[in-house]
Formats: sequence, structure tokens, C-alpha cells
Amino acid sequence: MGSYNAQWLLKHRTIFLETASDPIFIVNSDGHLLKTNTPFNALLGYEENELTGRLFTDIIHTSTLVKKRTSHSKLHHFMRSSESPIEMQLLTKRGKPVEVKLRSIIVRNNNDEIMQAIGVAEDLNEHKKKKSLEQKVWETRETLHSVLSNSGDGILVVDANGTITIANEALLQMLGYREEEVIEKHLTEISPYTGTYTTTLGEEVVITDTYVNNQVEKADELFEKCKISNYEIYLVKKDGRLVPVDVTCSILQDSNGRRRGSISICRDITERKQIEKTLQNTHRELEKRVEERTANLKLANKQLKQEISERRRVEKKLITYQQQLRTLASEVSLAEERERRRIATNIHDRVGQALSIAKMKLGVLKKNIPSQDLVESLNEIHGLIAHTIKDTRMLIFELMPPVLYELGFEAALKDLAGQFSEQYDIKVRLHDDMQPKPLDYQTRVLLFQATRELLTNVVKHAKTLQAGIYISREGENLRIDVEDNGIGFDTSETDTPTGTTGGFGLFSIRERVNYLGGRLQVSSAPGRGTSVSLVFPLTRNGNIAKESMV
Repeated sequence: MGSYNAQWLLKHRTIFLETASDPIFIVNSDGHLLKTNTPFNALLGYEENELTGRLFTDIIHTSTLVKKRTSHSKLHHFMRSSESPIEMQLLTKRGKPVEVKLRSIIVRNNNDEIMQAIGVAEDLNEHKKKKSLEQKVWETRETLHSVLSNSGDGILVVDANGTITIANEALLQMLGYREEEVIEKHLTEISPYTGTYTTTLGEEVVITDTYVNNQVEKADELFEKCKISNYEIYLVKKDGRLVPVDVTCSILQDSNGRRRGSISICRDITERKQIEKTLQNTHRELEKRVEERTANLKLANKQLKQEISERRRVEKKLITYQQQLRTLASEVSLAEERERRRIATNIHDRVGQALSIAKMKLGVLKKNIPSQDLVESLNEIHGLIAHTIKDTRMLIFELMPPVLYELGFEAALKDLAGQFSEQYDIKVRLHDDMQPKPLDYQTRVLLFQATRELLTNVVKHAKTLQAGIYISREGENLRIDVEDNGIGFDTSETDTPTGTTGGFGLFSIRERVNYLGGRLQVSSAPGRGTSVSLVFPLTRNGNIAKESMV
């Protein structure tokens, strides 16, 4: 800053200090502070005149060990060098260092002796902040320029009067304008008025007063509430077509909250609208197909319900017929059994008795005939009658075993096992747990017939020399198991009326057993033998119906 005439500085010192905006202080040749202005006091946190009279070295920040020497060195440099600034740290009133740059104005007398030095301080922290702020502003401008240039969306900035101030390249390309054709134009010049337009989708659109008024109301609301708003509008291209645009708009405000304009991000949604249109058409087509399919399904469902109803009716009728057939089969079986008993009774009472009497009389006659030749003939006749009586008894047993009605079910099974062991080359054993097993007449007859039929199947098909009948009581049920260790068979054959097991088959037995409330179980496999179980509920009252052979 150089040296100034002492009289001039002394004369204008007060005005100079009071009007300067920079921090300024004055020191004498001894280093005492003579005067500090308000900005300097504010920089270090002192009140007015609080620093007056103090040594300038007291407010220089240095380390404790070298403080005195360094401070005087800096003061000497400050007082002697008025051309180049020096940087140092001053201490605030609270002892906090402040980095400053000092420039000095040397005041000399007529003998060119230093009388005073006027220092002008520059707060380097503030300077750095200012530089940093300027850098940020520059970076922000560069970022904004980059965003405007590289954004794929159109960016439109208008002032508070609706005048376009910024339009980026994407927006210009969207509308087909050059920059000079848009800037300084009013926003309404790229907005549609009432009338008929063609869109970029190739559709005709009628812009009504209602549409225009709605856009005006949206703009007023946006400026009123200062909020970010998102909506869809039409903008007018240079060729007169309308382009559908998705707009996100925000109000621009200054530091005092005053509205300065708005910035809008504009995205061309022509392609999206085309996709939406395609989706709508597809949706309508799908709805049409769904309706047709639904109608077909309803018709099919109606027909299916009718078929189900008809099938249920037929099934119900079949079940009724099946029940009737089971009842008829049971009645036929009982009628057959009664007829067997009648025939067996007649054979027993008539043929059997007659043969027995004939045998007895033939024996008496044989004793009274002296001729040996005649005796031999009589013996031959006697043998034939005896054999016939035996066959008759066997026939009576097959038709109706008397022991079933006279001695009971268990005794009849024991006799049945003996008959099969005697007649066929097979050993049949009976195992009875000796528990009481009350059964009604119909059940006894069925179980006996079923057991006899099962043993017949063993003889015919099992190819074994051993079989067993197991009788046991399980709670309120009777269980009969007929087992063999023969060749076995495929149990699926038992589900058909005709199988390889012979007779009326396991299928017929199962049907009759089920009808009377019992159940039949078959366990067999080729090469593993066979086990057939009959389970029946016992008679609750314990009374067993007995019928005579009459």
C-alpha cells in the first residue's frame, strides 16, 4: 500500500477508519495499538476501544516457547514492509486463532521516521469460504449444464410471467423447434387451444374449453401451494401435432420465498400410450374370450349337472336293485336251505328208514335160509343195501347237516372238518377258543355254507395237504379264518363274479356276507398260501334259533 503523508493520514484517520468496511487497526512505532475500527473488533470479538493501548504482539498467535521472539519478528516485518502482505494468525478474545493476511500503510514524519503503521486485515477463512462458494456455484452451473444437455427428458424453465427461459435439447427435439424459436416465447405458444388436433399416436383429439381451464387451474394451484405436481398434458409440436407428455413441475423460489418461476421435467409418453392402447385392446379381446368361455363353461356345467343328476338317479336305482338282489339272493339261499332240509328229511324219513328196515329184514331172512348159495346172494344184497344207506346218509349231510341244527355251529364245523379229511386227501384241523358265540339261524347257515365253500376251493385249487379252520370271538364279533399253505392266487380275481377259485366264488360269498352285516377279507399272493377271514356280529340277546328237520 506504500507510505502516505503523515499530516494527511492524521487529518483523515478517523474518517478512514469509520468508513472502511475492511478490518483496520493503527499501531505506533513501539507496537502499541492506537485505534481499531468496528470490523477489526468484530473479527477478534472485542468491544470498541478494548484493544486500545495493548501491544500488537499480544494478539499474535505463536507457540509459548517462541512467542516473544516470533511476535517481535512479525511486528518488525509488518512495520518495515509495506509493499508485500504477510500472513499470520491473530488471537480472538477467546483465544481462538484467526488466519489473516495483513497489508500495512506506513506513516512517516518529515524526517522520514516511522510514526505509525496502519494495518488492513483480510480474513483468510472468509476468503476461502468465498472461494469455495464460488467453486460450488461454478460446479453447480456445470452440473446443471450437464443435466440439461444429457437428460433424456425434456426440461422447461419459465419465469413468473410464463416466459420460457430454458429449454434443453431433449425438449427441443420432442417438439421439433430450434432454441431461438422457443426462448423468450410464452408457454401458451406450445400449449393447445380449443380445437381438433392429430396426436403423435395418429388419433384425433378434441381440445375443449374444459381442458384448457383445467390446465390453468392446475398452474394456479401449483403457484399457490408451491408444491411438486405430476400430471399429463398435451404440448404442441412445430408441425401442429399434439404430443402426450408426463410432466413433473416444481416452483422456483428465491431466498426470500418469492416465486420466480417453475421448472418442469417433460417426458414423451407416446410409446407408453401406444402400449396402453394395445393392452386395452388385448384386455377387451380377453374379456370377450372370457365371456365366451364362461358361457361355454356354464353350458357345460349345466349339462354336467344334468348328467350327474341322471347318474345319481341311475346309481340310486342300481343300489336299490343291488339291495333287492342281495335280499333276493338271501331269500333264495334260505329257500334253498329249507328245500334241502325238506328233501333231506324226506330221504331220511322215507328212503333211509325203508332201507334200514329192508336191511334188518334181510338179516332175519338170511338166518332162516339153509341154502348156502342163497345166503351168498343175500349177503351181496345186504352189502348193497348197507352201501346205499351210507350214500344216503352222505347225501343227507350234503343237503342238510343235521348236526348244525341239533348240536350247534361249532360242532357242525368240527363234523365238516372230519368229512373233508375223510373224503379228500387233505388234513383239516379245527381250532376253537371255546368262547360263547351266539348266532341267529340265518347267520349260522350262511357261515357254514361259506366255510364249506372255502374248504372246497382249497381242495380244488390250493394244491396242499393241510388246511385249518380258526374260530374265535373278538368282542361282540365272531371271526372265522380258513387258511392253507398252498399255491395262493391273485386277490384281484375275488372282485369279479367269476374267478378261478370255482363254485359261486369269493365274490358271491362277499356279497351275501355284506348283506347280513358282516365282512370278508382275503389275504393271498402267488406261492404264499391263502387266508380268508369272515367277521360277523354276534346275536345280542344270546338266543340261538333252532329249527327241526321237519
